[in-house]
Amino acid sequence: MKSTALKISAFVLALAASTGALAASQGTAGATSTGSYTNTLGTVAPPQVRVFGLLDANLTATSGSVTSPWGPMPGVSDQFCVAHSTGGNVRITFSSPGISAGGLNIQAKSATTGATKIYNQLIYRTGTVPTDASAIRSSVLSFDITSAQSDLVNCVNPNVTKTIVLSNGATWSASETDVFTDTVTVTASPI
Repeated sequence: MKSTALKISAFVLALAASTGALAASQGTAGATSTGSYTNTLGTVAPPQVRVFGLLDANLTATSGSVTSPWGPMPGVSDQFCVAHSTGGNVRITFSSPGISAGGLNIQAKSATTGATKIYNQLIYRTGTVPTDASAIRSSVLSFDITSAQSDLVNCVNPNVTKTIVLSNGATWSASETDVFTDTVTVTASPI
């Protein structure tokens, strides 16, 4: 029997600085190719931020249970890192095209049938308990990480947790065979 799954793809857009610093652009292979890079001159290098250690979340009928503001619910959880080159503060913003009207839930969509599955995405600092405020309730959820890790390469101590649960503790129907997906974009900028 084919199982139903809810897959959330996390794409990252990590901004080098809120002042518009850009990352190098690589050229493509062809008769000609063009790439670009930015030279920054100054007495102090601009701060850099990075979001990394992101994993796609796969919620299935056999995923188990996670802690949510509404009690234990079927869901999955994992952590990722947000870093700042000098250990400074970072604002992270989460957005999703699947936000439903009214912003109370997020919809993952089936690529084959167009049907939707409603879920809640919780975002909170690792080591804390998720609250109702940690749910993405509008097209964008932002919060600040103070004293982010300064290691831009190694995600040793993940500082942000993401959890997905089906909306209102819904369960999978035994007859469902669809796979539903939604993409959540994470943007980080120094503050």
